[in-house]
Amino acid sequence: MGSIVRKLRVPLLLLGAAAVLRSRLSLKTKSLAKTLTPGEKAIFELAKTFDDAALLLARVAFDTYSLGLLLLTVLPYRLMRALVGAETKPRQGPKFETVFITGASAGIGSGLAQKYACTGTKLYLLSCKDPELETVAETCRSLGSEVETFDVNVCDQDRMKSIVDHIESERPIDLVIANAGIAPKVCGVTEARTIFEVNVMGVLNTVLPVIEYMRKRNRGHVAFMSSLGGYAPGTNRYMTPYVATKTAIRAFGEGLRNCLGREGVGVTVICPGFTQSKMTDDLIARGCRLYSLWNNDDATSLMKEGIDANEPEVSFPAHLSIVTRIMGNMPPWQRELALPLLRFGDPFYILDKQN
Repeated sequence: MGSIVRKLRVPLLLLGAAAVLRSRLSLKTKSLAKTLTPGEKAIFELAKTFDDAALLLARVAFDTYSLGLLLLTVLPYRLMRALVGAETKPRQGPKFETVFITGASAGIGSGLAQKYACTGTKLYLLSCKDPELETVAETCRSLGSEVETFDVNVCDQDRMKSIVDHIESERPIDLVIANAGIAPKVCGVTEARTIFEVNVMGVLNTVLPVIEYMRKRNRGHVAFMSSLGGYAPGTNRYMTPYVATKTAIRAFGEGLRNCLGREGVGVTVICPGFTQSKMTDDLIARGCRLYSLWNNDDATSLMKEGIDANEPEVSFPAHLSIVTRIMGNMPPWQRELALPLLRFGDPFYILDKQN
C-alpha cells in the first residue's frame, strides 16, 4: 500500500489541480459554445462528455487522496510510517550516559530506569517519599549503572532547580524523562488543583532547568509522559482533570519539539494506554475494566526504543490510539450525541457512581 501511495500522490495532486482549473474555465467554455455551428456543437458536446467524465474521475481521485491524508491524522506515528512505506525499524540513537528520571520508584519510571541501566551510565532517580526508590536503585546498580537518588516533590520549583544544577555540575544530562504524575481517587476542586500542580507544574519544574543547559550545548533529549487520554476530553468526573493535564503536556511537548529540534535537542512525547502500575492495580481493585493492559516490561521497551530513535511520539496500543484520536477530532456537538456510547465504553465511569 505504501508503494501505491508514493506512486500516485503526485498524479492525483496534479489531477486535482487540473479539476479546479477546469471548473474555473467552465463558464468561458460555455460562452464560446454559443458561436459554434451545429456540427461543431455536436463534436464539442461529445468532447465535453469525455472531458466531464475525466473531470469527475479526477475529482473523485483527488477527494479520495485528501480523505486518505485526513485519515492518516488519526493514526499512530509508527502505523502511519508503515502505511506510507517508510522505514519502520527505528534508527539507533546516541547512547545516553546521564539519565534523569522523575517518578522512578514504581511503574513506568522504575521500568525505564532499569532499561537504561548499564555499565557506563549514571542514573539520577527521583521520587517523593517512596521507600521503593532505593530498591529500584539497587536493581539498577546490579545492572552496572551508577545511581544517585533524590527524595523530593516535583512541585518544589527551587528544590528541583537545585537538583538539576547539582547534576549538571557533575556531568551534563543527556536525557530527562518527566514521568512523575498522579491521578486523584476522587475528583473535586482540591484534587483538581493538586493534579494540575503535579502533572503540569511538576513537569515544567523538571524539564525547564534542564532544557536551558541542553540548549547551550546543542544536544540532549527530553521525554514527556503524556497519555492516550490526552487526545480526547474526559467523560466522567474522575478522569477529566487527569486527561486535561495530559493534554497540556502533549501539546507542550509537541510544540517544544518544533522549537528545540533546530537547536539539537530532541523531544519525544509518550502516550501510553493502560500500563501495569500501582495506579492500574488500584483501578482494577475498584472495579474498572482496563482494556488492553500492557505489562511494564513490554511498554517500557517500546518507550525506550522510541526515545533512542528520537521519534516525535510513542503511542500504544494502536487500536486505542486511533479511537482516542477520532474522539479528539470530533466537533463538540458530535461528542454530545456520542456521549452515551462513550460512557458505555468508559472504563472509569463506574467511579462516578462510587463517589
